[in-house]
Amino acid sequence: MPEVLQALAAGRRLSEAQAAALGASAVTEAEVARALRSAPPGRSPGLDGIPVELYRRFKASFLSILARLYTAVSTLGQVPAGFTDGLITILYKAGDRADPANYRPITLLCTDYRLYAKVLALRLNPCLADVIDREQTAFVPGRRIGENVLALQCLPELLRRQGRWAVCIFCDFRKAYDTLDRGFLFRAMAALGVGEGFLALVRLLLADTRARATVNRWVSTPEASHAGVRQGCPLAPLLYLFIAQALLCLLRERNLGIDVAGQRFAALQFADDAEVLLPSADDIPSFLSAMATFGDATGQRLNVEKTKVLPIGAVPSDLPPTAHGLQVVSEATSLGVTFASTPDPAAAATRWQEVLEGVEACYGRIASLRRLSIFGRGLASAAYGVSRLLYRAEFSGHPPTATTEALQRATSKLPAGCLLRRRW
Repeated sequence: MPEVLQALAAGRRLSEAQAAALGASAVTEAEVARALRSAPPGRSPGLDGIPVELYRRFKASFLSILARLYTAVSTLGQVPAGFTDGLITILYKAGDRADPANYRPITLLCTDYRLYAKVLALRLNPCLADVIDREQTAFVPGRRIGENVLALQCLPELLRRQGRWAVCIFCDFRKAYDTLDRGFLFRAMAALGVGEGFLALVRLLLADTRARATVNRWVSTPEASHAGVRQGCPLAPLLYLFIAQALLCLLRERNLGIDVAGQRFAALQFADDAEVLLPSADDIPSFLSAMATFGDATGQRLNVEKTKVLPIGAVPSDLPPTAHGLQVVSEATSLGVTFASTPDPAAAATRWQEVLEGVEACYGRIASLRRLSIFGRGLASAAYGVSRLLYRAEFSGHPPTATTEALQRATSKLPAGCLLRRRW
């Protein structure tokens, strides 16, 4: 842990004024109102069953009550009984449905908790750009996921033109949010200048956390958790950025990365998604050593089976299928985009077809909702269907004509309810 914290402490810090503002114990009605406005509607409530819509409907009464409650919590350093309790539900990700690792646990937290966490998140968010480096593009104002995608697309061509090659390691962490060491998180935040006032508020939300699990309508007895940040807490994604920044600083401290245009790039990050750049496969042992140190300090363990090595640039033709225990691949998918060692138009067309099939499957589910109006179907087709193709087209160019024609046919039928219902 000392090495990781020392590497982190060598970077930038928040100012004393920023730290003081973050840790202010008084919570105003304006802060609560802003948190309430930004809370997405239609979300499942926590154990108390009270949705955010109730707080919005009667905000004239609730704003002052919640402001006083949150101020008391911050001042006294205590939360009401059951305030941090949650209900864990699971979302299927991909792969074998019988494998528990292929499900993402989501903690349903009570709305009063989520609003307080949102107040803290809205305080912290504007400060992140001052301590989280540009390589991290998630949840930092003014940064976009597309920056990472474009960098990963342009870098191979740049290396090819220079007659160089490198490797890009697509890292996969085992249950990243659920396993991080809370003690290290607090030390990392302190190393970047977060004051004791705000740290005390975060500790309140992470102390004595308990949750019940619900599976097939069966609810378990409550169990305490002593690690991780809860997926479902508005503050959790921002807290994880301090862990990700620690990884970036350690990689730099170990002198890992590649030199491009006079600058050293160690990794590209989007929350817990990390692509580490190395000059060659010979540097993988040094990378694995750094990841072991990082794991010991933070609780973040590399999933070796799912971590992939993608050679980029002027790649030699005689590379082995594995390198130091990691799988060497010709293409890898991250951030919703597939990156390849060598451009392959045929493979690109196949991927477009897969996207189209996913959109059509989405349309089938929308069509099964018989009570949706024509306007609801139109909005749903744009939000859940067309948007998938637009995101891909932004980074992969225009889809083949056959793909756009098939999409147009399916989309035109959906609002009128004419899309044939499929068996999903």
